[in-house]
Amino acid sequence: MMEELVVFDRPEMQRTFVANREGDIREASLILEGLVCAACVWLTEKQVRQLPGVISFSVNFSTHRAQVAWDNREIALSEILRAIAGIGYRAHPYDPNRQDRVFKRERHILMQRLAVAGLVYLQIMMISMSLYFGDYLGINDQLRYFFWWMSLILSTPIVFYSGQAFFKPAW
Repeated sequence: MMEELVVFDRPEMQRTFVANREGDIREASLILEGLVCAACVWLTEKQVRQLPGVISFSVNFSTHRAQVAWDNREIALSEILRAIAGIGYRAHPYDPNRQDRVFKRERHILMQRLAVAGLVYLQIMMISMSLYFGDYLGINDQLRYFFWWMSLILSTPIVFYSGQAFFKPAW
């Protein structure tokens, strides 16, 4: 993946998304994939701003859009993209259609995980109701342990599957 980023240094590629400013100053708008929190934005901005030749770098968390300005004599765009990839995020030139597709795909995945979690947790709640009524009306100890284990067996994979959006960035 890192070697593929060199293609963004070609002038014919940069014509579509890089603006030339005075001298060798370049400016581009990028989309960052994988941002999930304000700390992700802070880390990305901190890492990229430390690179020699980067004049400015800012990220809008709500749109996942980054604005970068750099001195082309000191640093290539591919090096900036490589630094972003090095901390775990994918950056690509801003394209409204691609951004829309990325957001729709991410939203679909999150909704799918939410639906699976909801369905499984409904089953766990039914098991819990049996335990609640069993405490009131009496329940066999073997059946109580069976319900506890079933709740654990059902909930553990769902926590990791549906909570992946929280665990992945924390890792």
